Amino acid sequence: MVKTLLNLCDLFSNKVADIVQELLSHLPVLDKAPTDGLPKLEDVIEAHSRGEYEGVDSVHVSARIGDIMTDPEYNRGDNLRYGNQERDLNGMGGFSYQAAGTLVGFLRPDGCRYVLVITQGNNRVSMLYAVTRSKSARIPVLVIFHKPGISQEEMVRVESENHNADCNFRSTQSTDEKFKSAFFSEQKWAKLIYNFLKPFGIGIAGTLEDAKFNCTSHSYVDKARKEAGDEFVKRFLETHVDVFSADNCEKEIFGNFVRGGASFLSTFSAHISEVDEKNGGIDSFGDMMRHYFANREKDAIATRKLLELANASKAAIASVPVKKCLTQADITQGNRVIKGYTLFVCRMVSIYNEYCKDQGLKFNQTYATAIPIVEGKTFANFIKKEDPILRPSFIDVASNPVVHKD
Repeated sequence: MVKTLLNLCDLFSNKVADIVQELLSHLPVLDKAPTDGLPKLEDVIEAHSRGEYEGVDSVHVSARIGDIMTDPEYNRGDNLRYGNQERDLNGMGGFSYQAAGTLVGFLRPDGCRYVLVITQGNNRVSMLYAVTRSKSARIPVLVIFHKPGISQEEMVRVESENHNADCNFRSTQSTDEKFKSAFFSEQKWAKLIYNFLKPFGIGIAGTLEDAKFNCTSHSYVDKARKEAGDEFVKRFLETHVDVFSADNCEKEIFGNFVRGGASFLSTFSAHISEVDEKNGGIDSFGDMMRHYFANREKDAIATRKLLELANASKAAIASVPVKKCLTQADITQGNRVIKGYTLFVCRMVSIYNEYCKDQGLKFNQTYATAIPIVEGKTFANFIKKEDPILRPSFIDVASNPVVHKD
C-alpha cells in the first residue's frame, strides 16, 4: 500500500514544541544559498511536463523547501530526531548551506501534477525551515527523473534504493574523526573537553601537540564530570598521568577507566581520607594505583632477588608471587554486559582493600576492610540503585581479587 506523501515543513511545525520553534527561529542562515544560476524547481516541472527534459536523467535545481515531500513508506521523514536538529543548529550557530551540501530527490507524478520526493536530506530541509520559518526558502537539490511508464511501486523501489545507498553504503566516521572535525570547526563541546584534559597532557585524536597521553572514549570523561564532579575527576587524572608515566604503562587513557576511578574517589572519599590520616597523611589511593598498575611485577621481582641474595629458603622466595601489573581493561571488562560504572567501582574497592591489607595500613577496626562492603552503609547505598538481582554480584566483585587477563 502506497503511503501518503508528507510535507517536511508541516511535520516540523506539528511535532516541535512552540518554545523550541521560537528559539530556533532566532538563529541565522550563516551563508548565501548556492542557488544562483540554478533553474527553479517549479520551472523545471513545467518544462518537464512539456517534454523538454526528454532523455535527461537528472538536473540540479533551486527548490523551495515548502515544495519538498517525504515518503514515510521507506523514509523516516515522519520520525525525525528534532532534538538532534536543535543540538546541531545550536552547535553550528545557525544553518549553513556549505555544511548542508546538495540534497537528492525524485520528481514523481502525483495525480495530475509532479512533486519532489526527497531521498537524501530530510533533516536539512527541516533545519532550514527551523531557522527561516519560510516555506519559500530555497535549497539546492539534485532532481532525478523517473523513467517514463514505470509503476508507482517501481518508483518507490527506485527511490528507496537511492535512500538506502545514502544511509547504509557509507563508512561511518570513527570517534576520533568526529572529534577532529568538531574541534577544528570550534564546536563548543569539543573545545570544553579539550581544555579540560589539556593541563594533564592528555590529547584527543592528535589535536594536542606533544600530548603525553591520548584519551579514547572521551564522552565518558564528560559523564564522569557530571557523575563524580570535576574535583574528583581531576584528582583521578592527576594520579593516572603520574602513575601511567612509567614506561611499562599504557599511554591510552580509557574514558570508562576514568569514569570508574573518579566515581570511586567520590563515593568513598570519607573512607579513603580516614586511611590517609591514620597512616600519617599518605596518599593511599595514589600509592595503590602505583602498586597495581606500574610497580607490582617489578617490585615482586626485586624482592625475590633480595631474598636470594640473603640466602632465603625456597619457600620464602616462593611466598612472594610475581604477578603482572593490572591494566585498565582488567577494571573495565564486562561493560558490554553490565552497563554503567558500578562494576568498575566495585573492582576499585577490591584492589584498594587488598592493598590496605597487604601493606598493613591502619583503618577503622570497626570494619573488616578499609572500605566496608557487607557492613558498610556507603557501599550499600552505592549499589542500591542497581537491580536487586545484580547486587549480590557486585558484592562478590568488590570482595574478590581482580585478576589480570592477558
